Amino acid sequence: MAGRVVHPNWALEGKCGIFSIEFPDIGPSVTIIIPTHNNVALLRPCVESLAKTTYNNFKVMVVDNDSDDLETLSYLAELRLRENVVVERISNAGMPFSYAKINNEAVARSTSEFALLLNNDTEIIEP
Repeated sequence: MAGRVVHPNWALEGKCGIFSIEFPDIGPSVTIIIPTHNNVALLRPCVESLAKTTYNNFKVMVVDNDSDDLETLSYLAELRLRENVVVERISNAGMPFSYAKINNEAVARSTSEFALLLNNDTEIIEP
């Protein structure tokens, strides 16, 4: 995978041996998997922040874990209309909540080369 190692200014100024890798904006396909349950106040900023990325080869899979809040369900319906977003429902089916089960099942449903597991309480701040 192509990339360029850089020494960020903040690390250079602080005399820290911390480096990062700048990757090109094109590359392998990635499915961004975002599990959620009844919290549109977190989900909406997370999903909308994805527009800030300059990476081109991704799609979004929002994984609904038994949401029943009307505002959340309305937003999920809106997301289903977007071109690069899929909404999958993965239920606990009467079993205890398992974050690992939800993510593992979502990854199994993905067709991309890579999966990015993203919590719904995060937002992209850098392109």
